[in-house]
Amino acid sequence: MKKQFMYHSNLIAMVIVCHLSLGIASIANAKQEHQLPTVAIKYIPPNVGTATGRIGGGTRNLKINNPLLALAPKHTGLTTNSQPRLYWYLTPGLKCNQQFHLRILNGATLLKVEIPCNNNGGIQSIDLKAYGIQLSPGKKYRWQIKLEPSPHHSIPTAAMTVGYVQLVKPSISFSQATMSAKPFIAASCGLWYDAIMTLSDLIKQEPSNTKYWRLQRARLLGQVGLIEVAIYEKQLADAQ
Repeated sequence: MKKQFMYHSNLIAMVIVCHLSLGIASIANAKQEHQLPTVAIKYIPPNVGTATGRIGGGTRNLKINNPLLALAPKHTGLTTNSQPRLYWYLTPGLKCNQQFHLRILNGATLLKVEIPCNNNGGIQSIDLKAYGIQLSPGKKYRWQIKLEPSPHHSIPTAAMTVGYVQLVKPSISFSQATMSAKPFIAASCGLWYDAIMTLSDLIKQEPSNTKYWRLQRARLLGQVGLIEVAIYEKQLADAQ
């Protein structure tokens, strides 16, 4: 009971903070409709109890550090999107088969699909909406990407990375914010998957500002310990 009370109290506090953030962002949006935010993104983790979090993707007999990493925090990541996109990092140059799995934590498997491997590597994603998968509020989900060895591919042993996601009731209205404000609001409210998804959308939607948005995504990744991916992202930004 005490844990439940603390959990609900933390969610209420997060809602208040998010609404305050939204109010400030709305004022900024009205004044800076066509300007990029001047602040650096800051991820504030929610209090989600003792749930498991990201598991790295090391392999044996392979001289590559973390060839596969879920772009997820070390705790259960939150989203307000019932059909989010999930992201991971694949070391450039690897040739392999990718297997994606999604299941309810300690429950049934919802999706198992093979994804073609992008030889260029880098940040990869899967859109749950494309597979008709919809998350339910209050449930926690475990997702994983596994690289399967193949005689004709360059990875000799299997590698796997795992992330966790939970759908929460929207505590902010993204419709009241400009697109450029959304990742900052999401990050400040502990909505990891909303933050990385909107940043990724902006990278594609604003070619003239790609460097700016890549640097923000690199900062976000670095704040949850994904240093290798953050460095990769910064190098891409510097090359713009």
